Amino acid sequence: MQNKISLRQIGYELKVLINNWYIPFFGLIFPTLMVILLSFAVLNDVPEKYLPLARANMVLNFSPMIILAIQLLGHGSIYSQELEKNIPLRLELFGISKKSSIKAKLITQSILSTFALIIFYLITLAALRFEQTTAIRLLAIFLILSALSIVLFALAHSICLIIRKFNASYAVLMAIYFSIMILSGMMGIPSEKLPIPFEFISRLIPFSYFQSDIRKFWEGKPMNFAPFIQAFIFFSAVTGIILIFALKRKD
Repeated sequence: MQNKISLRQIGYELKVLINNWYIPFFGLIFPTLMVILLSFAVLNDVPEKYLPLARANMVLNFSPMIILAIQLLGHGSIYSQELEKNIPLRLELFGISKKSSIKAKLITQSILSTFALIIFYLITLAALRFEQTTAIRLLAIFLILSALSIVLFALAHSICLIIRKFNASYAVLMAIYFSIMILSGMMGIPSEKLPIPFEFISRLIPFSYFQSDIRKFWEGKPMNFAPFIQAFIFFSAVTGIILIFALKRKD
């Protein structure tokens, strides 16, 4: 059984991702258009001197939408279809192990997420001329998004293993996708303006900190990393518990 990852595998997985049009659309085109359109529609009343910063905040707030679409919806939709058609089992008959296949998927999803984030940043920078941060802070935010993308991949993978049907898996993943977007303030309602129970839940989701603490980090202001780290640990722990349950249920 082949456990090593080949370039052919990665190329195949990339081709599968790109051929599913909704992944590039929701993972790059949609968030890019949303930021550009909303910045012109919503920020008209912002004074000229504060406009670059306001646009930067909007870009930062929408950036997690990319990894949500690619890692959560992208991997979930593709892998649930593969499970439903018993493709992992067929691949094992050809000597490709499940571990090798999942590693290749994770690498390709990460490559596409990183590429989409870079393109998103460059296009919005060219269109909006928002206030930039330092290279080190930008790299740190990219690393944070990369860490979150791995957790989202694990969450999508777990749900697919538990449900094993495309329609039901995709419905659950879409519900999680929109719930995270609403609770994190990506739908236009800041998390602090949500009803108290939902505001409390939003504090447990690391994505909500992109409109508050991580925004301060972008601006070069002092940031208390503790709440974000706690939320990241909690979100990762919940995902880990679901993954363990999914793997045991599969066995």
